[in-house]
Amino acid sequence: MDSNDSDALNHLEVLRTSAPLIAVSDAGKWELPVFQFDREAGVVIPIVAYANRKMKAATDPWGALSWWETPIRLGGGKTPLELLAGGGLNEQFIDNVFASYRLGM
Repeated sequence: MDSNDSDALNHLEVLRTSAPLIAVSDAGKWELPVFQFDREAGVVIPIVAYANRKMKAATDPWGALSWWETPIRLGGGKTPLELLAGGGLNEQFIDNVFASYRLGM
């Protein structure tokens, strides 16, 4: 492993533990779902980090991953992943979704 690999792994560890990323452990190895990244730009997608923070993904990665894969009523029955792929996610939408959860809707 060269120093760039080590730097990248350290950076991912910081992101994983500070909540913007969903990281799940599989046999002791951390897996980071690729939908969270803009691979061309080499960055975490900002709206994904925003939603992951709202869900406290660092403390409940499986719950956060489940949210991304579950259809939501306010999204017209689409999953957040589908909305992300279609460009339909923004901070206001995510805030509205979580507000509806708090209200039991």
